[in-house]
Amino acid sequence: MLARGKLEFYHFEGDEPANKTLAAVAVADKSSTYPDTKPGVVEIHCSDHGYKNGDQSYLPNYIFIQGTDNYDGLHVILDDDAVDGDSFYMIAKYVAETTATGDLIFPGLRFTEPWEFVGFQLHLTAACATAENFTIDVDSVRGTSFDVNIRTIPMNGVQNYIWTAPVPIPICANDIVKVTWANAGDKTWGLTLIAQRLS
Repeated sequence: MLARGKLEFYHFEGDEPANKTLAAVAVADKSSTYPDTKPGVVEIHCSDHGYKNGDQSYLPNYIFIQGTDNYDGLHVILDDDAVDGDSFYMIAKYVAETTATGDLIFPGLRFTEPWEFVGFQLHLTAACATAENFTIDVDSVRGTSFDVNIRTIPMNGVQNYIWTAPVPIPICANDIVKVTWANAGDKTWGLTLIAQRLS
C-alpha cells in the first residue's frame, strides 16, 4: 500500500462565475513591483473575473489556468483588481505571450504525480437563488474519453456544502480536477479543494 501524505487545502474565492475565459491581451511583467516575490509576478487580463486574492500573504487564494502557452497550472493571486476588476496579478515567471479567448480560468488542481482528491467545502455569503449546477469533473490528459464527473450539485437554495469522498478518488498524473459553476446571481463564494499526495 502506498503511504499517504498530509492533507493539502487549496482556497479559491470570487463573486462571479467560477469558470471564465481570458481576454486576448498581452501578459504584462509586474515583477519589479514585487522584487522579493520569486519567480516573478505577471498581470493576466480577464473581463470582470471576480476572483479575489487572500486577505493575508500567508493565507493565499489560488487560480487555475488552462490553454495558455506558458501559464497553465495553479497560481497564487496577489492582486485581484489590478485594472478595474478586468485583470489580476499572480505569481509566475514572466514569458511574453498574448492570451486568447479560448484560454480558461477556474478552481482546479493538477499534480505531476498520481494523487487523491479527498473532497471540498463551499460557502456562499447568501444562498444561491438560481437553478444551476456546481460540478467537479476530471479533465483527463488522455482526452475526453477519459473525462469523468466526480460530483454535480443542484445549487438552488444552497449556501453551504461540504463533501468528503467516501473513499479518496485516485487521480492520474497531469489530469485536472476542474470546477464549473455559472453563479448567475453573482454570489460571493469561497471554495476549498482538498488533496492528498501519494508517496
